[in-house]
Amino acid sequence: MSSPSRFLACLLGWSVALTVATGCTDRPDVSNTTGGSTGARGGNSGGNAGGSSGGNAGGSSAGGSSGGIDAFVLPDVSGSGGSSGATDAAQGDERQCGLENFKLEKTPPDLMLVLDRSSSMNQMVPGAAMGATLWTETLAAVDAVVMGTQAGVNWGLKLFPLPTGCMVSAGADVSVAASNYMPVITKARMEGTNNAGGGVGMTGTPTDTAVIGATTYLTSLVATRKNPKYILLATDGEPTCINGVNGGGTTAAINAITAASNAGFKVYVIGLAIGGEGVTTLNNMAVAGGVPRNDPTTKYYPVANRADLVTALTAITGQVTNCVFPLSKPPPSPTDVKVTVDGVKVEQNMMNGWSYTSNNMAIQFNGALCEQIKMGAAQVNIVFGCPGVVIP
Repeated sequence: MSSPSRFLACLLGWSVALTVATGCTDRPDVSNTTGGSTGARGGNSGGNAGGSSGGNAGGSSAGGSSGGIDAFVLPDVSGSGGSSGATDAAQGDERQCGLENFKLEKTPPDLMLVLDRSSSMNQMVPGAAMGATLWTETLAAVDAVVMGTQAGVNWGLKLFPLPTGCMVSAGADVSVAASNYMPVITKARMEGTNNAGGGVGMTGTPTDTAVIGATTYLTSLVATRKNPKYILLATDGEPTCINGVNGGGTTAAINAITAASNAGFKVYVIGLAIGGEGVTTLNNMAVAGGVPRNDPTTKYYPVANRADLVTALTAITGQVTNCVFPLSKPPPSPTDVKVTVDGVKVEQNMMNGWSYTSNNMAIQFNGALCEQIKMGAAQVNIVFGCPGVVIP
């Protein structure tokens, strides 16, 4: 029988590589004369006194492999024979444990662009090239930013009004997806602005209905897509519709944005060439969205031209491109893990390191390290260890 001290020496002398972790070949013999065959070693059942075998609870009869990595079995020091099935189930993570190495992939955000195409988007942009309108400048900026960020952001599109007046189509005009540049820009160009003029109900800015529609769509994705979800509202004027009917609309729009934020979908607000009373409305919308700018007077993202819009869109996509990496399962011992970025060990630190989120089902990188990861395709690895075993 291996002594406890020999078992400890074996553990401490364990050699671990980043991609392959091999357990001790000489595991402690914890059999006894009362419980029949060794339950802890995954052999035959523990007899009448021992109940179910530890091997059944912990993995394979050879000691239980976990994720393709050799595992070791902690000794049963109770001296009462084979463990019962209930005991094995309760001690599963501790009795059957091994070093496991995982390459992590971050989850890109779903970003729904809610874009104003009301007739006022046809106004000329002062100082821009001849013939440039708010719409053409907006499309040029959206074209550049969506193309440049589609690898790290799942873009979607919702246009308003559509087809005209205070109407908004159901669902998404372009569903959120990876590498979505062509569908988004093609749809926006095809629809263009709402050029219908004259007559009651032919022109309008149904901001409330558009935001409600985006919220409903994103809510429908929650069960199947775990990606973080956001709304980006870009508009050039005051809301003019309430629930599909002309007349006011400011309070309804703010309420719709508040509801989206409360549902877990923060709303970024961009104001296109906004002036006068529109500033107050856009500020209130931005605050309701839960992610206002850190500016004492202007809470939304003000845009006067294409360059401003590119800057605003780039800043927003930088914020929503998160540094969260989901785990396939929680670590058996949350304090005994090793996290590396491009082969360099990273310490657990809320300011400039990593930390757990979602009940230990994801890790998040913080501070300058997060910014570093956003800038490039970093390789992130995590090694799950066992209680009290130092991971080199």
